[in-house]
Amino acid sequence: MHRTNTFLCVDPGKKYFGWVLVDNRIIVKAGLWEDNRFLANHFPGVDTCVCESQFSSDRKKVADILDLARAAGEIAGQFPNRVYIRPTTQSKTRFQEHGWNAMIESERNAIAFLKKSEQYHVKDAASIAMKYLGRLYGGAGV
Repeated sequence: MHRTNTFLCVDPGKKYFGWVLVDNRIIVKAGLWEDNRFLANHFPGVDTCVCESQFSSDRKKVADILDLARAAGEIAGQFPNRVYIRPTTQSKTRFQEHGWNAMIESERNAIAFLKKSEQYHVKDAASIAMKYLGRLYGGAGV
């Protein structure tokens, strides 16, 4: 696995996707993006994308999973190095709660400025970052 100090973590959605930029193991920026094209151009020097790996649940249709998997591939494929992480077997709400609790105050502040309605995918991206860094569930991480 490629290890880098700065990477982008992404949660793809059907219309929007959330992202967080991690530098030296800390989330420093976060946002919501509508267009997955040319994402890498907005993050010069970032060569790694950590992206949510799509999986089936009782609530998701196969067509939705395929659409999300395609979006994940389009986003992560813009970066030379990519890592796909399956978020959890728990509910997304629980996963986000654990991720939020694993963050330090400055990381929460990087997300809190967004409207509540815009935070869902961003909190997922942040929770994926926490899992990748090993700060979620006591994992080893990078």
